[in-house]
Amino acid sequence: MNPLDWTHQWDQFEMMMYVGKDDTGQEKIFMQVSKVIRIEQATEQEILYDREIGLLNPEIIRGVDRDAWEEKQLKWFLDTHPDLVEREKAYVKDWEKSR
Repeated sequence: MNPLDWTHQWDQFEMMMYVGKDDTGQEKIFMQVSKVIRIEQATEQEILYDREIGLLNPEIIRGVDRDAWEEKQLKWFLDTHPDLVEREKAYVKDWEKSR
């Protein structure tokens, strides 16, 4: 799986979807948002937050290739939530105001 397929950059931010485990060990879909800081030719990323955004599709059967399974899960989630990027951008704005 290529993580760049699940990464979106705008302004000084970057969001990345991935499959991870919650506090109980259950696998779910998460979103990590970072702030990209550029100083001369160096780039640094500060992780702002990492949050659960959804459940997995139980109809997508896990095979031997975890990367392929995860890619199918993320593709399914993105297809069923076409407004995800715009919603996350709004969430970032609200999150920054509350800091």
